[in-house]
Amino acid sequence: MNRSAGSYVTTTTLGELVQAFVPHPLPPTEPALEPGSFIDLNRHAELALARLSGVSGLVPSVDRARPCPV
Repeated sequence: MNRSAGSYVTTTTLGELVQAFVPHPLPPTEPALEPGSFIDLNRHAELALARLSGVSGLVPSVDRARPCPV
């Protein structure tokens, strides 16, 4: 399976040879993965975000920290 994202084209700019990357047009003709394969990945990502959101309230805020007078 060829999975290149594009090709390089050689051109000249101000008399200097340069290579420019030219990507293939979007969207690709065939999807890389079937849409059903993303359901489990999306569910795991949502659960990880929910856990992160839940524990973020336990972290002390830097804004509320005051320097202690000595």
